[in-house]
Amino acid sequence: MYNSEDKAFQLWDLLWLLSHLIMKLRERELKNYNLSAIRASVLYIVTVLERKAIPAEIARQLLREPHSISHLISSMEKEGLVNKVNDLDRKNLVRVVLTKSGHQAYELTKNRHSIHKVMSVLSKQEQEQMMCMLQRIWDKAIEELRSGNFHRETTG
Repeated sequence: MYNSEDKAFQLWDLLWLLSHLIMKLRERELKNYNLSAIRASVLYIVTVLERKAIPAEIARQLLREPHSISHLISSMEKEGLVNKVNDLDRKNLVRVVLTKSGHQAYELTKNRHSIHKVMSVLSKQEQEQMMCMLQRIWDKAIEELRSGNFHRETTG
């Protein structure tokens, strides 16, 4: 299936497939609460950011395009999960706050059994080691993305 010499690609492919597999499990779990994973993520980010929850920051935290998050927030507002409120200090700034239903939905999303079950195959020490390694990869990927120095390697 793989070119045995390209270990970096194998690792990337495994991480990508694993991410999608775990996301499917999480989506199945959240379906019980009539939520999607992205909606659960928005509820989480709004809770963590508190008064700093503006659409641009939510988009940045979730690595999404601002227009996509704005559309999602509008949809979640229609569903009664969030409200967009004008900032009292800066009239051109919109903050996102959870409604009572949004808080209740967020509480339900704290049930993360599917994630804990999958991760339970690793010891606490292995989880810490994996977290450190993935953080290093994350940092490098962000550095590369910000640098814009993508180049095509030629072989021959």
